[in-house]
Amino acid sequence: MKKRSSSLVVGLALTLITAPVFGATYIVSDNFTAANVNSGFLPGEGVNSGINPPTVTRLTGTAVANLSYLKKGNKGDTAYTISGNKCNITQGSQSGRFTISEDGVNAFDFGPALGVANATPENPIVYDVAISMNNKVSTNAATVGRMTFGFGTVEGGGGNWSFGIQILPTSSGNYNIYKRIKIAASGLGAELNAVITNDVANASEVSFLMRVTDAGAETETYSSRVQLSINGGTTWFYDTQTDADLVNGWHLDTGARFVSFDQAPNGGADTYDNFSIAFPFPLVWTGNGEDNYWSTATNWLGGVIPVTGPTITVGDALVFSGTTQPGNVNDLNDLSVSSITFDNGGFTLSGNPFTVTTGITNTTGDNVLDNIITLGAN
Repeated sequence: MKKRSSSLVVGLALTLITAPVFGATYIVSDNFTAANVNSGFLPGEGVNSGINPPTVTRLTGTAVANLSYLKKGNKGDTAYTISGNKCNITQGSQSGRFTISEDGVNAFDFGPALGVANATPENPIVYDVAISMNNKVSTNAATVGRMTFGFGTVEGGGGNWSFGIQILPTSSGNYNIYKRIKIAASGLGAELNAVITNDVANASEVSFLMRVTDAGAETETYSSRVQLSINGGTTWFYDTQTDADLVNGWHLDTGARFVSFDQAPNGGADTYDNFSIAFPFPLVWTGNGEDNYWSTATNWLGGVIPVTGPTITVGDALVFSGTTQPGNVNDLNDLSVSSITFDNGGFTLSGNPFTVTTGITNTTGDNVLDNIITLGAN
């Protein structure tokens, strides 16, 4: 008896087998590469050099098209420039803070772009928040203030961050890395403001990766998690799940998600670089929804549907595994995905056309793509 081999049928018998390509889906990303113009936060100037929506933007990603930086603190505009392809803030006696905005007036809530409304303790979403920080004008901690990257359910200064990373150079040649956790995130009687470690070398820049396991808005339970890495996620030097100070655990008390770039009075010659928020993993089909449509959040692990829009050029990596609702329908418009991978046989995909930019992989079984597909490359 002849053994039947795995096969992938695409449209008119076009069969593609390639290595799977799982790329991150960036909600927002900025490497601060721009030629500086003046200082401050006007469109096209200072920190917003190279940003003048909707025609010019450095801030890329799937969130929205018109993001820019917005000043919130007291430090003067002349302190903020792009220098050496980094966001540069000069030392001074005043505190400073800025955030990201869509309208130039209000802080931007990343919650909807992350799909937070669909997250639960049983089905959390996982995303990475990355930032590179430098606070090295001096090694004398008595005269240099902390600098912070804050993340959480409100935009604000100290005491408002669900989780804040602070760095402060010490006379020993290392950084003190602080955690800043507001009361509403821990359920404790006071904000946590304590050193996590002082074993990080006081180099010119430290690149942090914050992995957030987000269980959505919680009030009574504490099911979310933050892990911190300085080597791209190879190892984690901090984890809220093992923090003895967090006797209740850690959570995000509403569905909003904001970022804050904060500098204390007399902060060093602070720089920020390589900021991003991204889904690090492919989107996995679970078929657990009440229908078989791709627009139904509960059909995807973590409740995050594929990102769409005419400006999406790469898109999510999609993985189809399991046996639930193997016949499913793309009802999304303007969809571009980086790759499709079948980890089980028996799937039939149909519905709207979409683009695949890097590859289609069939690891086992017989699967059918019955859509009109545009290939982004050979």
